[in-house]
Amino acid sequence: MSSNKFLNFILKNNTLKAFYIRRVTILLIDSLIFFLSSIFSHLLLDYRSNLYLFNWITFLIIPVGSLTYFFLNNYKGITKFLGAREIYQNLLSSFITLINLFVIGNIFNYKIPTVRYWILLWIFISTLSVAFRFVLKEILIFLNSDNNKKIPNIAIYGAGEAGAILSNTLIRSNTYSIKYFIDDNPLLWGRSINCIPIISSREILKIKSKIDLIFLAIPSVSKEKREKIVNQIHKIGISMLQVPNHYQLSKGEAKLNDLLPLSTESLLDRKILKSNKDKLHKHIKNKNICVTGAGGSIGSELCIQIINLRPKRIILFEISEPNLYKINEDLKDLQTQVEVVPVLGNVGNYKLVKNVLKKFSVDLVFHAAAYKHVPMVEANPIEGIANNFYSTKIICEASLEENVSQVILISSDKAVRPTSIMGASKRISELLVKSYFYKSSIKQFKKDNLKIESNFSIVRFGNVLGSSGSVVPLFLKQISRGGPITITDSNIIRYFMTISEAVNLVLETTLLNSNGDIFLLDMGKPIKIIDLAKQIIKLSGLTLKNKENPHGDIEIVDIGLRPGEKLYEELLVDGKSQKTINPLIFRSKEKYPIDSSFNSEIENLDRAIKEYNKDKVLSTLKKIIPEWEIYQKGK
Repeated sequence: MSSNKFLNFILKNNTLKAFYIRRVTILLIDSLIFFLSSIFSHLLLDYRSNLYLFNWITFLIIPVGSLTYFFLNNYKGITKFLGAREIYQNLLSSFITLINLFVIGNIFNYKIPTVRYWILLWIFISTLSVAFRFVLKEILIFLNSDNNKKIPNIAIYGAGEAGAILSNTLIRSNTYSIKYFIDDNPLLWGRSINCIPIISSREILKIKSKIDLIFLAIPSVSKEKREKIVNQIHKIGISMLQVPNHYQLSKGEAKLNDLLPLSTESLLDRKILKSNKDKLHKHIKNKNICVTGAGGSIGSELCIQIINLRPKRIILFEISEPNLYKINEDLKDLQTQVEVVPVLGNVGNYKLVKNVLKKFSVDLVFHAAAYKHVPMVEANPIEGIANNFYSTKIICEASLEENVSQVILISSDKAVRPTSIMGASKRISELLVKSYFYKSSIKQFKKDNLKIESNFSIVRFGNVLGSSGSVVPLFLKQISRGGPITITDSNIIRYFMTISEAVNLVLETTLLNSNGDIFLLDMGKPIKIIDLAKQIIKLSGLTLKNKENPHGDIEIVDIGLRPGEKLYEELLVDGKSQKTINPLIFRSKEKYPIDSSFNSEIENLDRAIKEYNKDKVLSTLKKIIPEWEIYQKGK
């Protein structure tokens, strides 16, 4: 075996044999260090006049030192991850070695050297031993790196503890070359960490040509400050990654050394208004709240925000057992005094819904349960329509009978002039809610001894970033696989907002005079999906692969519109809306086609669904929603 192969075997191989060879090799080198340290100490203290030391210390120091290091676990550490603790342990071990020699010398009446000699010997052993381990660490890092791969040059934004830990990890992995630390604290400018200079954020433009990426390593930074940093870096045109935030770290969802794409919230150029928390708290406090679809993306966020407003009880209505379990555990982790009631079942079960509303004296229902994935509902039209139709009808009927104070339907922009079956099913849900507002106002319901106190409203908004139906999780998944990112059309545009903001605004609508109203959330400016895809690639620290850059990382592929999909979405049916006291919430002034024929058509739809007659279901739905453009026409 050649010397190079032998070195590669003992330094890079993870077999037990290689492990023992490495341990023995380090022990032999330590023995040499012990021996040389004693020689150097003798030479510096006049070798000839100290021959008695050479006779016993020089020969005893090897077995004593080796045994001391062994029993103090100096050979158990992984050299590649050498840190401060291992250095301290090494200093202590060398000190104890000298104590052992001193004790042996006294026991056997050997001549004991001066304090000066002991200090000099300790310095030599400690310095050489630590230096050897650091050299070995660098060799291991070099041998385990891919020398043919170009290492990106990066800067770490944040010269605090998180930045220092991240730099240590990256140095060990040898996957990035750290050129700078960036920090806004002027007291740190001109200083260094791991011999890496710390510069001001005002100097980023100067170093742009020298770095490929910036890692944001300030996990506890405020949202406002983080957005300011992100906007500054984006304007310069440098890609960024970030370490997890404080919440992810405290929950154990991520480690400090994990690098993540910057939150897609930074893609939205919108001002977030402060929530009306005091009024919401008064409105929700001590009430019994029911959330249907509690385990979904919108439903779970609703539950989290509601429980922080301290209701008396929150009822989690969910058909998916895994989703129900997860949201139930998440709410328990918040350790509030609110009673959490998990209900496993279908909102389309009238007896179950009525029993839950009655048993827990529900005051407010957020109806978020629905089938909402356009391609899935398009492929399963009867099931999709039946689920969204019956769940809404049953929630409204049972809520009216059980005197629920407020019922809020979570709707979608796809309900406006729908082109998909999912959109049509959400539109019929809106019309049902509106019809129950009318029913609650007419005398015929009083004859049935129903208490007319229920308040029905609808909240309609577009896509939310990170929801199960959003393109963002899909794009991130495709990027993690190495691409390509698939978009349905390069011209397709969508409105976006964050889940937390959308849910907060839904809660805000409960404070408005909302009987029979439909509320629209200000979704900001529409975003081209292709631009969103490009931004996410950039935020992931990767480059776009196209004709101009054939060696890029991720390609974007246009696969064409899916059945029932629009190029753009709308929030208004007839373009009329009114402002409310909240500048991000509008009240729609749409005319609802609910007349005497509506109830009979609803009955016809009910019969068609039960007959499982697809053509009859779609034709009946078309009569109720005349603006619906049936995608399957002619098929």
